[in-house]
Amino acid sequence: GTSEDPQKKLGILELIDRIRNTTHLRYNHPDRPQYTEEFDPVAVSKDCTLTELKGLIAKLLDLDAGKLHLRRYETGPQLKAESRTLQELGLSDSSSVFVAHGAPCAPGEHLLKVTLYSKDPPPRKLPKPIEVDPKADTDGVDEPVKKEEDAGLALPPPRPKMCLHVPGQALGTVRTLRQRLEEPVVNWATEMQKAGHALPFELENLTWKRLRLRDGMAGKGFAILRDERKLEPSLLGLADGREVAVQVLDQDEELTPDDVIINVRPWRVKEAKLHAPTEVKVDRSKTLGHLLDSLTERFKGILQSSDGESKEDEEAEEDTLEVLPLPTTGGPPITIARCEKLRWGDSRLKAPTPEARETPLIELREVRDGATIVVRSRLAAVAASASQKEGPSPATTTTNAAVGGGGLQSQIQAKAKGLAKAGGRFGPAAFAKARGGRVERGLVIRVEKPEMEAEAGSPDAKPKAVDEGQPEEPTN
Repeated sequence: GTSEDPQKKLGILELIDRIRNTTHLRYNHPDRPQYTEEFDPVAVSKDCTLTELKGLIAKLLDLDAGKLHLRRYETGPQLKAESRTLQELGLSDSSSVFVAHGAPCAPGEHLLKVTLYSKDPPPRKLPKPIEVDPKADTDGVDEPVKKEEDAGLALPPPRPKMCLHVPGQALGTVRTLRQRLEEPVVNWATEMQKAGHALPFELENLTWKRLRLRDGMAGKGFAILRDERKLEPSLLGLADGREVAVQVLDQDEELTPDDVIINVRPWRVKEAKLHAPTEVKVDRSKTLGHLLDSLTERFKGILQSSDGESKEDEEAEEDTLEVLPLPTTGGPPITIARCEKLRWGDSRLKAPTPEARETPLIELREVRDGATIVVRSRLAAVAASASQKEGPSPATTTTNAAVGGGGLQSQIQAKAKGLAKAGGRFGPAAFAKARGGRVERGLVIRVEKPEMEAEAGSPDAKPKAVDEGQPEEPTN
């Protein structure tokens, strides 16, 4: 009997240690992440590794453990160090782990959130027509519209939203991430197409070379990511959940270190229309003449075509494209009125001589990544400047019509400037100008106090004037 006592004591100690070292963790099904209390908590040892915990949960859910990963919460980072124990990870009793689809990222990898980039604003929904009861009294009411089809209104289909989670290596290049995104993007587009959604791009022959990556972080302005650069220096604050936007192009593209992306805004001077910016890829290893020729070929639609008389005239002047880079510093928005005031004659992107056409683009700091360039027809600009002497320019007419009359706006601006010079924005002189010369003056009230005269004992004493709002002097 005495030989069994130590064994019983050892068993009791092991039981106590097992109870103290056991934790109960809640988990969820990856297909139903909103139901966190669907299953009973699983009891595991604190010395259990994350790999063993994931295997146990996968067995209970009847899923493949290699296609699952664990997180502390739904939006948290992945628990990548699966060789660590639960006690080292700080998972105490009554804690929970979030189970999600996808193999865990390797050390040095981060799970990136990939969304679809689009320059076009979301389509506006047309207002629904008012349905009127045909049996009701319709005196003075138009013919009722029963359905949207009867009115000819068709609401635009909702734009499909893409949200993919793709692992990216911190020391990997942007080109590697583009290649890795090809299969997930194609699969997502195929599923959207089968569901009846209209894709904003062509799915046929879609390869990774048509995927342009941009920084999707708020405040970064969707900056373009270069192919040869590493992910970690390109995406500041790289971590799980870092957002990257993918833009699907119409043609293949590979950005070399010499390539830059500029924004070109065509300006139709005759029609007084300034188009939205168009992104153009420019090779800085080329010359200025090559850039002008490529811009002329792409935006030849704004050039003035020769009429019948000019065709018969052998000395007819050929139209060319004028190019002007906008200043780098901030300023007012780019409008037609601002473009008219720019110094087009001082543009460094013009080549009047063959020697100027041979200037390397790398020597022109105006040609840089993200620069904005305005192009216009030279003949149209000459004709517009000549017509300004006879009447208002098309841009001025368009602007005045948009604001409801340029005369009223100019009068308001001139009056505001005059009031400011007359004495400030809210000074009395400004109000006098606004009211036609009438100036408001202060009112002074004089009060006679006979009791003060009696106390002074001087019948000839003059009454003391007290201004309204000033405290009276105490009397003795």
